[in-house]
Amino acid sequence: MDKRWGIINTAFCISGEIIYNVRHVSSGLKLLYIKKAGGDESSFSLNVKTPVYSNKGTSHVLEHCIGNDILSDPITWNYIESSICNYNFYTLLDRTVFECRCKDKSIFDFLLERTLYCAYQPSVYNRPNIFYIENGVVFNEMNQTLNRPDMLLNRVIPFTLGVSSYIAGGIPDEIRKLSLEEILDYHRKYYRLSNSYLVVSAKEELETYLEGIERTISKLNLNILKEYVDFKPEGDGLGIGEKKMVWQGINVVKTPLCSLKNRYVFSVNFC
Repeated sequence: MDKRWGIINTAFCISGEIIYNVRHVSSGLKLLYIKKAGGDESSFSLNVKTPVYSNKGTSHVLEHCIGNDILSDPITWNYIESSICNYNFYTLLDRTVFECRCKDKSIFDFLLERTLYCAYQPSVYNRPNIFYIENGVVFNEMNQTLNRPDMLLNRVIPFTLGVSSYIAGGIPDEIRKLSLEEILDYHRKYYRLSNSYLVVSAKEELETYLEGIERTISKLNLNILKEYVDFKPEGDGLGIGEKKMVWQGINVVKTPLCSLKNRYVFSVNFC
């Protein structure tokens, strides 16, 4: 076992899989590695804890900026747009996720390295035009989304579950107020290895991926901080009165939470 990593615990499954929960000693990055018993497909899911503190869609716009960075490379674009792999990134109430499934190990390893590099060292710091482009993209996206009748649920679920009083994707009028400085400050604060959870599922031995991830981390120009990351909300969100009003206008029997596939309920444990 590489001394730069420490095993938190290990679980042996009846089906043959071995699950390792490990932590990178110097950076604090948590890795959940699932050694598969069979099959050719590998997968990874990078989860960054990105709390929602306003309706400006900060985490959502930043996700788009990083996604822009990932797709800007022609080779990466070709892999993702082809049928070689299945790649996706999205923002939830408590985290931002970058995930991939692929049967080709060399392509899988390439995309994992590129995702880690772009997530923690995005080009938006040196190319501010990325922010202005993606801010407009998110504005249009949320303007269309929130005008759909079924999307009223987005204004209800955060309050009813007691998770947040804000819309993770952002509200158009507030998205306009988001500045480049806020995006960069948010990235510096939350996109830390110590504030992330990487899940990898593959048939190779654990040490194979520990070495690869270690090489990627060593290339990053990061100020490694492991202290607890906190945040303060801006204002009162949508307000309890408004959420109660919306809730009263929806028939929850006809629209059960399970229809959302638990998207707002499931949460990675970052503790």
